[in-house]
Amino acid sequence: MIIRKQRLSDEELKKLIGIYDSVKEKRTLIRINCVIAWGKGWEWTTIEDILMVSRDIIDDAIEKYRLFGVNGLIENRYEGHHYKMTGEEEKAVIEFVRNHFVRNTKVIINWVKGHFGKVYTEQGMQEFLVKHGFVYKKPKGIPGKHRSIQVWKLKKQS
Repeated sequence: MIIRKQRLSDEELKKLIGIYDSVKEKRTLIRINCVIAWGKGWEWTTIEDILMVSRDIIDDAIEKYRLFGVNGLIENRYEGHHYKMTGEEEKAVIEFVRNHFVRNTKVIINWVKGHFGKVYTEQGMQEFLVKHGFVYKKPKGIPGKHRSIQVWKLKKQS
């Protein structure tokens, strides 16, 4: 039997386990798991093997717990997506795309920048268009003679 030196009090461990049971987000659960295992005196390599996380994740979780307590483990800084255009602006862009032959997203990006002063990346505009039901189909080339050959033949005949 391996004797471990417990790093956290029983009260702290019970509090962490209680919070663990109420949390649903996976990253938060992993951070709490790291601190619980560390608090019970497990060795770093054992925590890495059992939880399948890197030493950096364990170290980060313990550091957050030491500095900010349980709130540091639960904290989620993700703010979500803030759409750049209002509903009216989106409708205007959709109308523009429907009424004009648009060859690529750069045309739409420049139109949006000119009309609304909002900047989009090509990827962001592609996602916007897909979200609103637009599909890009690459035009297929139609085999045929190049116009310069026809012009050359006409000059040759004259």
